[in-house]
Amino acid sequence: MLTPRILTTLMTLAIVMPGAPSVRTGVPVHEIEIVAKKFTFEPSTINVVAGEQVRLVIRSADTKHGFAIEKLKIDVDVPKDGTPVTVEFTAPAAGRYQVECSDFCGLGHRHMKAELVSAAPSR
Repeated sequence: MLTPRILTTLMTLAIVMPGAPSVRTGVPVHEIEIVAKKFTFEPSTINVVAGEQVRLVIRSADTKHGFAIEKLKIDVDVPKDGTPVTVEFTAPAAGRYQVECSDFCGLGHRHMKAELVSAAPSR
């Protein structure tokens, strides 16, 4: 049985979603802090370089939210108490990936979007 304490512990651990590209060990990680609040993510554009290791540390400033990047099979709950949720992955191929709140958070929920922009590595 998952108690609230166990759930909180699990949410504070790094979450690697099944099917999402995994992080390689011993490689520098690009860490980005994200704040979810009605009805926006800050920053609204998340810039990464294809192939780099990425760690997103996501917190809520107000209520429970979700953070989903469907094309990368990432979908996590972000608790309302400000507890950070960490998502680690290898940045995908160059392109734009839509980020959405995946947990209904009020009347502006459908407008709560951001974008992950993955740039090609420089030579």
